[in-house]
Parts: sequence; structure tokens; C-alpha cells
Amino acid sequence: MSALAVSAASTTDDMAPEDIGKCLGDIITVELRLRKEADVANLDNCERTLRRAARMLTDLWESTQRERGRRAGIEASASKSPALASPCPA
Repeated sequence: MSALAVSAASTTDDMAPEDIGKCLGDIITVELRLRKEADVANLDNCERTLRRAARMLTDLWESTQRERGRRAGIEASASKSPALASPCPA
């Protein structure tokens, strides 16, 4: 199987850490292939690989933003609750 083969996983939630690592490795493979063997590189495979990587990065970005929102919600509710805002009861 080609180093640029596309995985069936569609989001980072579906991807195991080794799948994410493989995707990152595939990005490096595309970059090297285009730099050193551009005239023989299979551009369709390169495009598919980079689209998959773009989806992975977008999913990671969205997961990060969801976590940021979740944490902001926890911090906001903690600051509104006197019992949670102070470690010592009054």
C-alpha cells in the first residue's frame, strides 16, 4: 500500500493516535515527494492526502475551541458561585 493511502477515518475523534501520526507522516511524505520527485509524484494522491490532513487539522482546531469554551463555562460558573469561588467556606 502506498505511503499516501487515505485512511477511512474522517475525524480526529475517530482516529487513534497512531492514525494521527500516520497522517502527519503522510504530510511529510508529500512535501518530500514534491520537493525531490515533483515530476513523478502522483498529484491525485498528494491532493487526497493533503485534504485528509486539512480535515484532521480542522477537527483538532474545533476540538480545541470546544474545550476552550467548556473551560470558559466552568470558570464563568465558578466565579458566579461564592461557594466555588472561595476555597474556604464563610
